[in-house]
Amino acid sequence: MTSTSRYTSMSTTAHTTASDLPAAVAVPRHHAADLRVRAWHSEPRVIVDAGARWPALRRWTPDYLTRVAGDRDVRVREATGPPTNLFQRPCDSGWIAFADYLNWVLDIDTEVAGRYLGDHTDLAHAIRLIGDLELTTSYYLNGQLAAVSPQLADDVRIPDWLATPIRSVNLWCGVIGTSCGLHCDLVPNCNAQVVGHKHFSLYPPDQTRLLYRIGGRTHCRFDPSAPDFAAFPRARRATRWECTLAPGEALYIPPGWYHQVTVVSGWSVNVNVFWERSWPHGLLAPALWPHLLRLATAQARQRLSR
Repeated sequence: MTSTSRYTSMSTTAHTTASDLPAAVAVPRHHAADLRVRAWHSEPRVIVDAGARWPALRRWTPDYLTRVAGDRDVRVREATGPPTNLFQRPCDSGWIAFADYLNWVLDIDTEVAGRYLGDHTDLAHAIRLIGDLELTTSYYLNGQLAAVSPQLADDVRIPDWLATPIRSVNLWCGVIGTSCGLHCDLVPNCNAQVVGHKHFSLYPPDQTRLLYRIGGRTHCRFDPSAPDFAAFPRARRATRWECTLAPGEALYIPPGWYHQVTVVSGWSVNVNVFWERSWPHGLLAPALWPHLLRLATAQARQRLSR
């Protein structure tokens, strides 16, 4: 992959949106001074000033990103059509100069700026708009932050929310409508917003049966951004939480909480931190039990083969 393809003009095709979803629980919002991860009973929380002192918040303009990392080759996911559910449908991957990828992102952002009349919290509007852009091919960057650019990594201050070691620090960059598909992670997760806005639909671990989880995986067949209650009727009974992150805000997601993340601004840059999971933490989420059992079995086999 050496360059990104262009997109075609606007269409008038109707799109299914999230407007039919039942009302959601708003994720509680706190200041960093009130951080009490253990007191939150394994529930998500938004920290409104988590990135207030990050150099990234004031530095990460398009010019700065291009100057610091533009010549670095980055790996991107490539999909036909709009960038929705990129972790649940066939995608290719390839390498491209970060500057070329950023140019594609900014071209989409310019197109969006001319027609985006809603605010930065309207998930349904964002999904409609990415459909109206009629992208023939779309891309999404996610990778280890330090591998993309050590200098960008220096612009980030890793939160000390948990005592367990840091597992990975990742950079995510995408255009409006980009989403990862509904899934849960096996480890604690911090999503910190640097540029743009991201919407999160979240479901507690005890909602697994209602979300049509794919056997043997942490992803679900149900899509909150395009809910099909005829195909997935139990999902209508699921308790959904939601929030939208603005620059400087961060979301704590405990292990086992299902979440679908969607870019709802023209473009978005987000830093994601994973911690190692403390031993009893995963036992609180039954959805993780099969995965923990497989991990334990694989580790045991590895030890026996030595």
